[in-house]
Amino acid sequence: MSRRGRPSGLRPRLAPSVLVVLAAVLVIGACATTLGRDELAVEYYNIGSAYFDLGELEKSARYLTRALDLSPELARASYNLARVYVLQGRYDRAFELLDTLLSRDPGNSLVLETIAFAHYLAGDLEEAAYWYDRALDVGPTDLDLLQNRATVAQEAGRHDLAVRFLRRAVDLADNRPQLALSLAESERELGRNDAAIEAYRAYLEGVATAEPGALLSYAEVLEAEEYYAAALDVLDRLVERDDAKADVRARASFVRGRILLAHAREQESGIEAIRAALRLGYADEEAVSDLLSAVPAETVPALRAVLIDADLLHPGAEPTPESDD
Repeated sequence: MSRRGRPSGLRPRLAPSVLVVLAAVLVIGACATTLGRDELAVEYYNIGSAYFDLGELEKSARYLTRALDLSPELARASYNLARVYVLQGRYDRAFELLDTLLSRDPGNSLVLETIAFAHYLAGDLEEAAYWYDRALDVGPTDLDLLQNRATVAQEAGRHDLAVRFLRRAVDLADNRPQLALSLAESERELGRNDAAIEAYRAYLEGVATAEPGALLSYAEVLEAEEYYAAALDVLDRLVERDDAKADVRARASFVRGRILLAHAREQESGIEAIRAALRLGYADEEAVSDLLSAVPAETVPALRAVLIDADLLHPGAEPTPESDD
Protein backbone atom coordinates (compact mmCIF):
# COMPACT_ATOMS: atom_id res chain seq x y z
CA MET A 1 0.00 0.00 0.00
CA SER A 2 1.20 3.49 -0.76
CA ARG A 3 1.70 5.19 2.58
CA ARG A 4 2.57 8.77 1.94
CA GLY A 5 4.38 10.51 4.77
CA ARG A 6 5.57 7.34 6.45
CA PRO A 7 9.13 7.79 7.79
CA SER A 8 11.80 5.70 6.15
CA GLY A 9 13.77 4.99 9.31
CA LEU A 10 17.04 5.86 7.55
CA ARG A 11 19.46 8.06 9.38
CA PRO A 12 22.00 9.53 6.92
CA ARG A 13 24.86 11.47 8.45
CA LEU A 14 23.77 14.89 7.20
CA ALA A 15 20.41 14.43 5.56
CA PRO A 16 18.38 17.57 4.84
CA SER A 17 16.17 16.80 7.84
CA VAL A 18 19.21 16.77 10.12
CA LEU A 19 20.18 20.18 8.82
CA VAL A 20 16.66 21.44 9.51
CA VAL A 21 16.89 20.20 13.10
CA LEU A 22 20.28 21.83 13.63
CA ALA A 23 19.19 25.11 12.09
CA ALA A 24 15.99 25.26 14.11
CA VAL A 25 17.77 24.42 17.36
CA LEU A 26 20.29 27.18 16.66
CA VAL A 27 17.50 29.66 15.98
CA ILE A 28 15.70 28.72 19.18
CA GLY A 29 18.91 28.84 21.21
CA ALA A 30 19.92 32.23 19.87
CA CYS A 31 16.56 33.95 19.76
CA ALA A 32 14.32 32.23 22.29
CA THR A 33 13.88 35.43 24.28
CA THR A 34 12.88 37.49 21.24
CA LEU A 35 10.73 35.01 19.31
CA GLY A 36 6.98 35.39 19.66
CA ARG A 37 4.81 32.42 20.63
CA ASP A 38 3.68 31.79 17.06
CA GLU A 39 7.23 32.05 15.68
CA LEU A 40 8.55 29.73 18.37
CA ALA A 41 5.72 27.28 17.63
CA VAL A 42 6.75 27.20 13.97
CA GLU A 43 10.36 26.44 14.95
CA TYR A 44 9.21 23.58 17.18
CA TYR A 45 7.03 22.38 14.30
CA ASN A 46 10.05 22.38 11.98
CA ILE A 47 12.10 20.32 14.44
CA GLY A 48 9.23 17.88 15.04
CA SER A 49 8.65 17.43 11.31
CA ALA A 50 12.35 16.86 10.67
CA TYR A 51 12.45 14.16 13.36
CA PHE A 52 9.36 12.61 11.73
CA ASP A 53 11.24 12.38 8.43
CA LEU A 54 14.08 10.64 10.25
CA GLY A 55 11.73 8.13 11.87
CA GLU A 56 12.39 9.53 15.37
CA LEU A 57 8.74 9.38 16.37
CA GLU A 58 9.10 10.04 20.10
CA LYS A 59 11.21 13.14 19.51
CA SER A 60 8.86 14.24 16.75
CA ALA A 61 5.85 13.96 19.06
CA ARG A 62 7.65 15.92 21.79
CA TYR A 63 8.42 18.91 19.59
CA LEU A 64 5.10 18.90 17.76
CA THR A 65 3.31 18.88 21.12
CA ARG A 66 5.37 21.89 22.19
CA ALA A 67 4.37 23.65 19.00
CA LEU A 68 0.68 23.05 19.72
CA ASP A 69 1.04 24.13 23.33
CA LEU A 70 2.24 27.49 22.02
CA SER A 71 -0.13 27.69 19.04
CA PRO A 72 -3.14 25.32 19.33
CA GLU A 73 -4.47 26.44 15.93
CA LEU A 74 -1.30 25.41 14.04
CA ALA A 75 -3.02 22.89 11.74
CA ARG A 76 0.14 21.49 10.18
CA ALA A 77 1.50 20.60 13.62
CA SER A 78 -1.78 18.87 14.50
CA TYR A 79 -1.67 16.92 11.25
CA ASN A 80 1.92 15.76 11.65
CA LEU A 81 1.35 14.84 15.29
CA ALA A 82 -1.66 12.78 14.18
CA ARG A 83 0.56 10.96 11.68
CA VAL A 84 3.05 10.23 14.46
CA TYR A 85 0.26 8.78 16.61
CA VAL A 86 -0.96 6.65 13.69
CA LEU A 87 2.48 5.11 13.18
CA GLN A 88 2.81 4.53 16.92
CA GLY A 89 -0.54 2.74 16.99
CA ARG A 90 -2.09 5.39 19.25
CA TYR A 91 -5.19 5.58 17.12
CA ASP A 92 -7.54 7.25 19.61
CA ARG A 93 -5.16 10.19 19.97
CA ALA A 94 -4.73 10.36 16.19
CA PHE A 95 -8.48 10.33 15.49
CA GLU A 96 -9.04 13.07 18.06
CA LEU A 97 -6.65 15.39 16.21
CA LEU A 98 -7.84 14.37 12.75
CA ASP A 99 -11.51 14.86 13.64
CA THR A 100 -10.74 18.39 14.79
CA LEU A 101 -8.89 19.13 11.55
CA LEU A 102 -11.72 17.66 9.49
CA SER A 103 -14.31 19.79 11.28
CA ARG A 104 -12.33 22.87 10.19
CA ASP A 105 -11.85 21.65 6.61
CA PRO A 106 -14.31 18.85 5.65
CA GLY A 107 -12.91 18.55 2.12
CA ASN A 108 -9.27 18.08 3.05
CA SER A 109 -8.23 14.96 1.13
CA LEU A 110 -4.99 14.50 3.09
CA VAL A 111 -6.87 14.37 6.36
CA LEU A 112 -9.44 12.00 4.90
CA GLU A 113 -6.68 9.77 3.54
CA THR A 114 -4.86 9.73 6.88
CA ILE A 115 -8.04 8.74 8.71
CA ALA A 116 -8.49 5.92 6.18
CA PHE A 117 -4.89 4.80 6.60
CA ALA A 118 -5.22 4.80 10.38
CA HIS A 119 -8.28 2.52 10.16
CA TYR A 120 -6.37 0.28 7.75
CA LEU A 121 -3.44 -0.08 10.15
CA ALA A 122 -5.89 -0.70 13.00
CA GLY A 123 -7.32 -3.60 10.99
CA ASP A 124 -10.75 -2.08 10.32
CA LEU A 125 -11.06 -2.58 6.57
CA GLU A 126 -14.71 -1.50 6.41
CA GLU A 127 -13.95 1.90 7.95
CA ALA A 128 -10.81 2.25 5.85
CA ALA A 129 -12.86 1.66 2.70
CA TYR A 130 -15.43 4.26 3.78
CA TRP A 131 -12.81 6.96 4.39
CA TYR A 132 -10.87 6.18 1.21
CA ASP A 133 -14.14 6.51 -0.71
CA ARG A 134 -14.67 9.92 0.87
CA ALA A 135 -11.14 10.95 -0.05
CA LEU A 136 -11.74 9.77 -3.62
CA ASP A 137 -14.86 11.93 -3.79
CA VAL A 138 -12.49 14.87 -3.32
CA GLY A 139 -9.61 13.56 -5.45
CA PRO A 140 -11.00 10.98 -7.90
CA THR A 141 -7.84 10.92 -10.02
CA ASP A 142 -5.34 10.56 -7.17
CA LEU A 143 -3.30 7.46 -8.02
CA ASP A 144 -2.21 6.78 -4.43
CA LEU A 145 -5.80 6.91 -3.24
CA LEU A 146 -6.94 4.56 -6.00
CA GLN A 147 -4.14 2.12 -5.25
CA ASN A 148 -4.80 2.23 -1.50
CA ARG A 149 -8.52 1.75 -2.00
CA ALA A 150 -7.78 -1.25 -4.22
CA THR A 151 -5.48 -2.71 -1.56
CA VAL A 152 -8.24 -2.48 1.03
CA ALA A 153 -10.63 -4.21 -1.39
CA GLN A 154 -8.08 -6.97 -2.06
CA GLU A 155 -7.51 -7.62 1.63
CA ALA A 156 -11.26 -7.77 2.16
CA GLY A 157 -11.51 -10.37 -0.61
CA ARG A 158 -13.35 -7.96 -2.94
CA HIS A 159 -11.18 -8.42 -6.00
CA ASP A 160 -14.02 -7.25 -8.25
CA LEU A 161 -13.88 -3.85 -6.54
CA ALA A 162 -10.08 -3.87 -6.58
CA VAL A 163 -10.10 -4.36 -10.36
CA ARG A 164 -12.45 -1.41 -10.77
CA PHE A 165 -10.16 0.95 -8.86
CA LEU A 166 -6.97 -0.43 -10.39
CA ARG A 167 -8.26 -0.10 -13.94
CA ARG A 168 -9.08 3.54 -13.25
CA ALA A 169 -5.57 4.05 -11.90
CA VAL A 170 -3.88 2.23 -14.79
CA ASP A 171 -5.80 4.35 -17.29
CA LEU A 172 -4.53 7.50 -15.55
CA ALA A 173 -0.92 6.43 -14.96
CA ASP A 174 1.79 6.90 -17.59
CA ASN A 175 4.10 4.23 -16.18
CA ARG A 176 3.27 2.73 -12.82
CA PRO A 177 4.00 -1.00 -13.12
CA GLN A 178 3.00 -1.84 -9.54
CA LEU A 179 -0.56 -0.90 -10.44
CA ALA A 180 -0.47 -3.37 -13.33
CA LEU A 181 0.91 -6.06 -11.01
CA SER A 182 -1.85 -5.51 -8.46
CA LEU A 183 -4.39 -5.64 -11.27
CA ALA A 184 -2.92 -8.93 -12.51
CA GLU A 185 -3.16 -10.44 -9.03
CA SER A 186 -6.82 -9.51 -8.63
CA GLU A 187 -7.71 -10.68 -12.13
CA ARG A 188 -6.06 -14.00 -11.31
CA GLU A 189 -8.02 -14.29 -8.06
CA LEU A 190 -11.20 -13.79 -10.08
CA GLY A 191 -10.17 -16.58 -12.45
CA ARG A 192 -9.84 -14.20 -15.39
CA ASN A 193 -6.50 -15.53 -16.57
CA ASP A 194 -6.47 -13.84 -19.97
CA ALA A 195 -6.91 -10.44 -18.31
CA ALA A 196 -4.29 -11.39 -15.72
CA ILE A 197 -1.78 -12.31 -18.44
CA GLU A 198 -2.36 -8.96 -20.14
CA ALA A 199 -1.76 -7.12 -16.86
CA TYR A 200 1.35 -9.17 -16.04
CA ARG A 201 2.76 -8.27 -19.46
CA ALA A 202 2.08 -4.58 -18.82
CA TYR A 203 3.92 -4.90 -15.50
CA LEU A 204 6.91 -6.60 -17.15
CA GLU A 205 7.11 -3.90 -19.82
CA GLY A 206 7.32 -1.22 -17.13
CA VAL A 207 10.14 -2.62 -14.97
CA ALA A 208 13.81 -3.20 -15.59
CA THR A 209 13.90 -6.19 -13.23
CA ALA A 210 10.69 -8.00 -12.33
CA GLU A 211 9.97 -9.26 -8.83
CA PRO A 212 10.65 -13.02 -8.65
CA GLY A 213 7.26 -13.69 -7.04
CA ALA A 214 5.50 -11.84 -9.82
CA LEU A 215 7.33 -13.89 -12.44
CA LEU A 216 6.31 -17.11 -10.68
CA SER A 217 2.66 -16.06 -10.58
CA TYR A 218 2.82 -15.08 -14.25
CA ALA A 219 4.28 -18.47 -15.16
CA GLU A 220 1.56 -20.31 -13.24
CA VAL A 221 -1.17 -18.37 -15.04
CA LEU A 222 0.50 -19.15 -18.37
CA GLU A 223 0.57 -22.81 -17.39
CA ALA A 224 -3.10 -22.75 -16.43
CA GLU A 225 -3.94 -21.37 -19.87
CA GLU A 226 -1.72 -24.02 -21.53
CA TYR A 227 0.89 -21.57 -22.79
CA TYR A 228 3.55 -24.07 -21.81
CA ALA A 229 6.44 -22.78 -23.91
CA ALA A 230 5.95 -19.23 -22.62
CA ALA A 231 5.70 -20.50 -19.03
CA LEU A 232 8.92 -22.51 -19.38
CA ASP A 233 10.71 -19.48 -20.79
CA VAL A 234 9.76 -17.46 -17.68
CA LEU A 235 10.62 -20.32 -15.31
CA ASP A 236 13.99 -21.02 -16.95
CA ARG A 237 15.01 -17.43 -16.22
CA LEU A 238 13.51 -17.40 -12.76
CA VAL A 239 15.30 -20.48 -11.38
CA GLU A 240 18.62 -18.79 -12.22
CA ARG A 241 17.80 -15.60 -10.33
CA ASP A 242 20.18 -15.25 -7.38
CA ASP A 243 17.92 -12.62 -5.81
CA ALA A 244 14.94 -15.00 -5.66
CA LYS A 245 14.22 -16.55 -2.27
CA ALA A 246 14.69 -20.29 -1.91
CA ASP A 247 10.96 -20.99 -1.59
CA VAL A 248 10.23 -19.09 -4.82
CA ARG A 249 12.98 -20.90 -6.69
CA ALA A 250 11.77 -24.22 -5.24
CA ARG A 251 8.22 -23.65 -6.43
CA ALA A 252 9.44 -22.40 -9.80
CA SER A 253 11.54 -25.55 -10.24
CA PHE A 254 8.57 -27.72 -9.30
CA VAL A 255 6.23 -25.97 -11.75
CA ARG A 256 8.92 -26.26 -14.41
CA GLY A 257 9.24 -29.98 -13.70
CA ARG A 258 5.48 -30.41 -13.77
CA ILE A 259 5.22 -28.84 -17.23
CA LEU A 260 8.14 -30.88 -18.57
CA LEU A 261 6.77 -34.16 -17.21
CA ALA A 262 3.02 -33.78 -17.70
CA HIS A 263 2.89 -31.74 -20.89
CA ALA A 264 6.22 -31.73 -22.72
CA ARG A 265 6.80 -35.41 -21.87
CA GLU A 266 10.50 -34.73 -21.23
CA GLN A 267 11.17 -37.21 -18.46
CA GLU A 268 14.87 -36.68 -17.82
CA SER A 269 14.83 -32.89 -17.60
CA GLY A 270 11.51 -32.96 -15.77
CA ILE A 271 12.79 -35.32 -13.08
CA GLU A 272 15.90 -33.16 -12.67
CA ALA A 273 13.72 -30.07 -12.19
CA ILE A 274 11.72 -31.89 -9.50
CA ARG A 275 14.97 -32.91 -7.79
CA ALA A 276 16.10 -29.27 -7.86
CA ALA A 277 12.82 -28.22 -6.25
CA LEU A 278 13.20 -30.81 -3.50
CA ARG A 279 16.80 -29.77 -2.82
CA LEU A 280 15.52 -26.23 -2.30
CA GLY A 281 12.99 -27.46 0.26
CA TYR A 282 9.81 -27.90 -1.77
CA ALA A 283 7.38 -29.96 0.34
CA ASP A 284 3.81 -29.48 -0.92
CA GLU A 285 2.46 -33.02 -0.59
CA GLU A 286 -0.87 -32.20 -2.24
CA ALA A 287 0.88 -30.80 -5.32
CA VAL A 288 3.14 -33.86 -5.40
CA SER A 289 0.13 -36.19 -5.28
CA ASP A 290 -1.56 -34.25 -8.08
CA LEU A 291 1.61 -34.46 -10.15
CA LEU A 292 1.78 -38.24 -9.81
CA SER A 293 -1.75 -38.42 -11.17
CA ALA A 294 -0.93 -36.12 -14.10
CA VAL A 295 2.24 -37.66 -15.53
CA PRO A 296 2.31 -40.50 -18.09
CA ALA A 297 2.34 -44.03 -16.65
CA GLU A 298 5.88 -44.72 -17.79
CA THR A 299 7.17 -41.72 -15.82
CA VAL A 300 5.56 -42.72 -12.51
CA PRO A 301 8.23 -45.21 -11.26
CA ALA A 302 11.12 -42.75 -11.68
CA LEU A 303 9.12 -39.91 -10.11
CA ARG A 304 7.98 -42.11 -7.22
CA ALA A 305 11.57 -43.06 -6.45
CA VAL A 306 12.60 -39.41 -6.26
CA LEU A 307 9.67 -38.51 -4.02
CA ILE A 308 10.14 -41.50 -1.71
CA ASP A 309 13.80 -40.59 -1.32
CA ALA A 310 12.73 -37.09 -0.28
CA ASP A 311 10.19 -38.46 2.25
CA LEU A 312 7.32 -36.87 0.36
CA LEU A 313 5.74 -40.17 -0.56
CA HIS A 314 5.16 -43.34 1.43
CA PRO A 315 6.55 -46.40 -0.38
CA GLY A 316 3.15 -48.11 -0.23
CA ALA A 317 1.22 -45.18 -1.75
CA GLU A 318 -0.45 -46.03 -5.05
CA PRO A 319 -0.82 -43.22 -7.60
CA THR A 320 -3.43 -42.99 -10.31
CA PRO A 321 -1.37 -42.26 -13.41
CA GLU A 322 -2.72 -40.42 -16.41
CA SER A 323 -4.09 -42.72 -19.08
CA ASP A 324 -2.38 -42.66 -22.45
CA ASP A 325 -5.67 -43.44 -24.22
